[in-house]
Amino acid sequence: MHTARPKRRRPHIGPNNREQRQAAKLADAVSDFEEFRNGLLKAIRVDVKNKMSPKHLREKYAAILQGRMITDALTTEDVKEATAIAKDVIDRVEGKATERKEVTHKFKDLSDQELKSILESEEADLKEMERKFDQ
Repeated sequence: MHTARPKRRRPHIGPNNREQRQAAKLADAVSDFEEFRNGLLKAIRVDVKNKMSPKHLREKYAAILQGRMITDALTTEDVKEATAIAKDVIDRVEGKATERKEVTHKFKDLSDQELKSILESEEADLKEMERKFDQ
């Protein structure tokens, strides 16, 4: 399983050495992927092979995903990204707030005769389109 761990100790990289910083980030990403592939991904594959239902898969791995998301939120330097991740975690844990929307049907106040007239008009339009299509 994926465990939280500190990044490997790297030699100090100066602020002007962009290529070394990128190489170090890439090395960390490769290491993280290898850990994922050899741990969590293997476990998920076994569960899928054993025909675990999607609901059970979500329940089993939800905490790991949330932990990873929190780690990402705490380590990113992008404030907007961190905020979006934190909001996503909160929505997953507490549920999204539902937005209530009042919907009023546009035919609500029409009489039966008016509704019949509209339906006949629409039906005539459909027949005309079918006739043109068949030509």
